[in-house]
Amino acid sequence: GAIYPVLRSLAASGLLDSRVEPSEVGPPRRYYRITDEGRRALAEWLTVWRDMRSFVDGAVTPAKA
Repeated sequence: GAIYPVLRSLAASGLLDSRVEPSEVGPPRRYYRITDEGRRALAEWLTVWRDMRSFVDGAVTPAKA
């Protein structure tokens, strides 16, 4: 159940759009789509993640002699 608060937060920040569609069985369903702003933020986050991962890998991997 932790994913839905995250999705709502991302939508409130303009990083996702959502739409509600009726369901033949059960409650209406909400579908999410990443926005252009969300794609830009994702690209930035991926760059930061890769830089951090590279730093950590370098710190924990012993240097080859």
